[in-house]
Amino acid sequence: MVGGSSQGVDWLYAYFALIAALGLGVDAVRRWAWVSVLALVLGYGAGFALHVGGVSHLGWCLQLLALALLAITLPELRLIPAHAGPATLPSVALKGRSGWPPFPVRLAFGAVAVSSLGLFMATMGQPDSALFAMGALASLAILLLLWAEKAEGLDDLSLLPNAGLIAAIALAPGIWSPLFAEFVASDLALRAPESAPSWVAPLLLVMALLVSQSHAYRALRPGPWGVAFGLAAVLVAPVSAAVLELWWQPARVLGPYLWGLHLIALAAFITGLALQFAKADAGNMRRAAHATLSALSLIALALFVLTTQTALTLALAVLVVVAAALDRRFQLPEMSLFLQAGSAVLGYRLLVDPGLGWALVADLMPVLLAFGGSLAALMVSLWILRPLARPMVMAVAESAAAGLAAILANVLFTRWLDQGGEPLFSHWGLTLNAMPWLILMLMQIYRARLGGALAVLRRAIAALAGLLAALGILGVLLLTNPLQSWDASVISGLVREPMILDTLFIAYGLPGLVLAMAGWKLPDLGRRSRLIFLGLGAGLGAVYAGLEIRRFWQGDWLGAPGTLQGELYSYTVA
Repeated sequence: MVGGSSQGVDWLYAYFALIAALGLGVDAVRRWAWVSVLALVLGYGAGFALHVGGVSHLGWCLQLLALALLAITLPELRLIPAHAGPATLPSVALKGRSGWPPFPVRLAFGAVAVSSLGLFMATMGQPDSALFAMGALASLAILLLLWAEKAEGLDDLSLLPNAGLIAAIALAPGIWSPLFAEFVASDLALRAPESAPSWVAPLLLVMALLVSQSHAYRALRPGPWGVAFGLAAVLVAPVSAAVLELWWQPARVLGPYLWGLHLIALAAFITGLALQFAKADAGNMRRAAHATLSALSLIALALFVLTTQTALTLALAVLVVVAAALDRRFQLPEMSLFLQAGSAVLGYRLLVDPGLGWALVADLMPVLLAFGGSLAALMVSLWILRPLARPMVMAVAESAAAGLAAILANVLFTRWLDQGGEPLFSHWGLTLNAMPWLILMLMQIYRARLGGALAVLRRAIAALAGLLAALGILGVLLLTNPLQSWDASVISGLVREPMILDTLFIAYGLPGLVLAMAGWKLPDLGRRSRLIFLGLGAGLGAVYAGLEIRRFWQGDWLGAPGTLQGELYSYTVA
């Protein structure tokens, strides 16, 4: 039957599935658990051997689905599952304190886990079988949510095919699977004019949407898993959309407008869920808040596809404010995690992508909008959360706001010096770029005196900002000091503006004055720190005074050779 020159052996998948079904049936009648385990091991093992041997992948996917469903129905002899709890994952998490699941539940969990893993492996095959395997994962998740609704012990099983589906979508670009390669080949820039694009990404999004819809149905039904199902409902499809955007980039195949419409349609669906959750939960708005954040994230993702860099940054800033408002209105501590993530993303947008390179060359208004909108969002969030006990998120938002303010000042100074024809790496240019970090350091030192768990974080930020400021000031003292100017024609070596309030004051007098005032006025600073600040401030003041004396006698070029007699007397008197 299996040897010789036979070409079509797909029926063997059904044959081994039948063997597994017979073993499960024996267990159902005689209650011999080991027979069920042996039957599934034989079924899965033979199916995997056929798959490795090059037999049809579609047949393997069907066998994996069939074995999972047989393992659920036959041991209990029920077409509609009704497995008693508890479920497997909560029991493992609680280490059995609430009891361990009965054998049929454990058997079903193992079968669904193996089937989900097998279907995930099948997604790495040829495009047709890969797409079929992803559809099988989505179908298995939907069946477990709807068909097994009354089985309390199976409430957690949908997590397994869910994870398999999202992992398959996320990893396909990394291994350059045939399905992903075929999708990339239909890029607008590569395919012939008037040719049809690949619809793989929209199809995957529809699969995830159906899974989210099934979770929403279960979330609105009575049961202890309502919050978990609600969270899954607002995460599965949006996370899939985010993964598609980050790694598949469907806009390059479908066009930005069409892909943006997909994202907006999904946001509308999640908004509908928010309304349903708000209606069902009345006083407790946790699930509605989760759905609102998910919908807003999708809108931000659509803006990322369709709009400019500044618009996306402003949209993310609005999300941070909305999360703070939801926390204030409905007392949702988990919003703190979103706020911290939002602050980090804003920092990433402004520092890395599009980052400081964009901020230095883009038009001034978009830069001011991006930085100003982010700063305003963080400050408004701090004001909203002030009555709540949220120390960590307050510290993160406060530090992010202070850091972004310093960076904005740095960017503006740099643009002013660069566009005005002034040398960026001059004695006054370096100091202007170092001053925001110096101020940030002093502000964090001032805040650290309040103590508490956040004092360590504030001191760390102060140390980092102080290091950046010190590098700039050391550069002014050692590298761009006008005393080292070897040519009067080099503009960076000349002192500008009237004496006293000139570029020497900006380079040395201003930071010296700030440090001296900090050592004098900062409360609870400590004797050693106070002396260090006063000493540094006095040292910079002495450098400033000495250079001003030389300018009085030598003029704007301090690097001129020689020293005048009156200049020497002036140093002695000083």
